[in-house]
Amino acid sequence: MFSVIYKWKLKEGQEDTFREGWREITKFFYQNYNSKGSRLHKSEDGLYIAYAQWNDKETWAKDKDIPDHYSIYFKMMSDSIEQRFTPVLLDVIDDLLQ
Repeated sequence: MFSVIYKWKLKEGQEDTFREGWREITKFFYQNYNSKGSRLHKSEDGLYIAYAQWNDKETWAKDKDIPDHYSIYFKMMSDSIEQRFTPVLLDVIDDLLQ
């Protein structure tokens, strides 16, 4: 199992737009690229953090063919972000989540 942690600082007032884009892109990857899904969190300092799981790093990293009509969701996310942090890449070595 492979996981990625994403972190963003959003532009004020753009939270709902970002969340809509994030949900649609996450569902697309889940339905079409065998992602295990993702969870979106808001930290106490106002940053948005997503935790995504994949079967392996290769599946996560491979180029993905995104239909044109999904580009609006990437744009919704991108336009909502004030600051994007470097993703944290994680190989799961023990898993006790239930």
